[in-house]
Amino acid sequence: MNKNDLEPGFIQIKDYYELWKDNFFLEMEKFSNEFITKNSDNLNYYSQKWVIDPFHQWARQWEYPFVYNQIQRYVSELPNNLKNYELNILDAGSGITFFPFFIDSNIPHSIIKCCDIDRNLGNIYDKINEISDIETNVEFFNYELQNLPFEDSFFDIIYCISVLEHTNNFEHIVNEFHRILKQNGLLIITFDVSLDNKSKLSIEESTKFLKILLKRFKAHYNPLLQFNEINMDYILSTKFIAKTNKDLLPPCNSYVKRFISILTNFLKYRIAKCFSFKTVYCIYLNKV
Repeated sequence: MNKNDLEPGFIQIKDYYELWKDNFFLEMEKFSNEFITKNSDNLNYYSQKWVIDPFHQWARQWEYPFVYNQIQRYVSELPNNLKNYELNILDAGSGITFFPFFIDSNIPHSIIKCCDIDRNLGNIYDKINEISDIETNVEFFNYELQNLPFEDSFFDIIYCISVLEHTNNFEHIVNEFHRILKQNGLLIITFDVSLDNKSKLSIEESTKFLKILLKRFKAHYNPLLQFNEINMDYILSTKFIAKTNKDLLPPCNSYVKRFISILTNFLKYRIAKCFSFKTVYCIYLNKV
């Protein structure tokens, strides 16, 4: 398994664990660990909302490499006369993680614009940029995804990691992505799929969302077929992680988060049990 093998669709369990041994995965993990160590004080606010170490959350260990893989593939296929041009990339619903800084460090001429509805993140991004050892091309914008301030056909690449299932404006957001993405530009989306219908998006809702995407963008395979052929014995899910590696699941709420360091293994198991049964779907498309 290597980064060139990260194909779209549901995450296969065997591929998930195989990726952990790959040098590419280990390099990204090292960058994430160093980013957290250096910025632990700056990340304290966001860690109270979610976790301080998103890379070591169950699906993110695939989602980040998957997104980066597609970005790298897109850049490698650019015509030679465009390889030295600035590459505008949007992190849609960014929160604040190591990931845009990893892209900035590894993709030449990239400019990453991070967009999130949390206005408090702007100062944190500024502080992280200030203490960086190198000049970064990562900047923050406080806007809703369905109403972005960028001009038409501005971005070469847009990625959105497990965000859209937390919104109520799928079609508006997809239309906005289409407006601001360049012709032949790359859109990468990952989203949670609820397998027990306790949260967004159910399998039925997911297929509706994919149909909205396919109206505006082109996929290079038929993602709807994969939803008709789900085999729960082979794909990664919260139920599987709860049984095999429950520490990869985040705590259920901020109250539990405050005391996670002193919880017993038994209580950790109970935390894992409180999660809905879900998996993750990854897709990339082009604007044509």
